[in-house]
Amino acid sequence: MMKLSVSMWSLDRVIQENGWSQLAFLDWAKKAGFEYVELVSYYMNNENNLIEVVKKLQELNLRVSCYTILNDFSTGTDEAWNYYLKDLEAAVKLKAPFVRVLTGGEDAGNAAEKAIILEGFKKAAIEGEKHNIIMVLENVGVHSTHSNDVYEIVSAVDSPQFRVNFDTANALLADEKPIDALIKLQPLTAYVHFKDFITDSSDNYSAVISRDAGREQVSFNGKKMTGITAGEGEVPLTEMISLLKKSGYEGFISQEYEGTGKSGEDTIKSLEYLKSIL
Repeated sequence: MMKLSVSMWSLDRVIQENGWSQLAFLDWAKKAGFEYVELVSYYMNNENNLIEVVKKLQELNLRVSCYTILNDFSTGTDEAWNYYLKDLEAAVKLKAPFVRVLTGGEDAGNAAEKAIILEGFKKAAIEGEKHNIIMVLENVGVHSTHSNDVYEIVSAVDSPQFRVNFDTANALLADEKPIDALIKLQPLTAYVHFKDFITDSSDNYSAVISRDAGREQVSFNGKKMTGITAGEGEVPLTEMISLLKKSGYEGFISQEYEGTGKSGEDTIKSLEYLKSIL
């Protein structure tokens, strides 16, 4: 049975517009019926209130499914490594079983940059193992959006402490069919983001993106897209959930909304849709 979670990133529009803190998000998640939450280092580092967050989690009887961090190992600097260690320490205190990582970098064709990233991941996996935390690489970023690139990186790191955080929609950013990406990465997947996208191929795209143009994303080949309530977009979510179930996946599936609507309401609608297809 998959375990449901929600990423704080889903409510970013509400957070930005209303000045919500992590504590407010936790109250919302509890009221919405979640048992697990995915916290994000961006908010934690801005608020610098780890102790208060830990206390709030205990008070509400919420558990952390994953701690999402914004690492960038492409520079290979001590500063980048120390930034990672700080975030890992927070993940330990939050009792997070997973830490979502990124490749970072700016040039997909830069082999030297990619080699530095791989070395960083190998070190990160070793460090995570000390705390029984698994690093999960999300399929996003110049080095790691396409499933072939993600597969290559995770295979090269070659560690059970380094797996895939599969995002159901992000394959569209690599101009790849989401179901094909999942078929490729399912054997390496340890954590899932449940998300839907709508592209500029849809008749109502203009109406959707006009609500918040800042939420528009562009694929490698120039296709425009944005998030939308799960089940209303172009990602074959029912087929993907079916594939995960058939594979025996029983890990976390974390709701991540990146749309232009009312993020709190649309996240709840997305959760209800997910429950209906599980």
